[in-house]
Amino acid sequence: MKKRLLPVLVFVLIAAVLCSCTNAQTTPSGSIADTSETTVEQTETTAADAESYNTCFVTIDCQKVLQKMDDLKKSKRQFVPEGGYILQDASVKYKKGETAFDVIKRVCKENVCTDSCKYCQDNGIQLEYTYSQAYQSYYIQGIHQLYEKDCGSLSGWMFSVNGEYPETAMNAYEVKQGDVIVLEYYV
Repeated sequence: MKKRLLPVLVFVLIAAVLCSCTNAQTTPSGSIADTSETTVEQTETTAADAESYNTCFVTIDCQKVLQKMDDLKKSKRQFVPEGGYILQDASVKYKKGETAFDVIKRVCKENVCTDSCKYCQDNGIQLEYTYSQAYQSYYIQGIHQLYEKDCGSLSGWMFSVNGEYPETAMNAYEVKQGDVIVLEYYV
């Protein structure tokens, strides 16, 4: 990550030096104005923004339910999107130090499901969770009205990162640049 940012920072610094060499600009009225302070402030803001945000991707998947619709509680069928994805490949900006759980909470609040159902329109994708003091972790009880045991005694939500299941809770997993976070409903 640092290797990727270095060329960007070098470019920004070179641009700042080149811009600061010419401190005068002609305004629309024809007068000359000193722009060096504005250029430096804009450059500093851009560099700070580039360092403070990274990108990851989030998918909320309940495709396995489509294969077991007969096992799903009848009252829950309306919450399973036609293609099986509640959210697919959402690009998410996050700050260093945020956890997978931080990102999931924000993604659910700021997005609607792939079917844009009436339930998501006002408050985003429904997310319900509890905190366990004993394990110091959050447990996702339900997303988009699909809860543990709604599709059989072993059904519920699991999370993976980059195709693997971390040996830590979502609130302990610090997100890294380019991570692909998937919440999948198992049946």
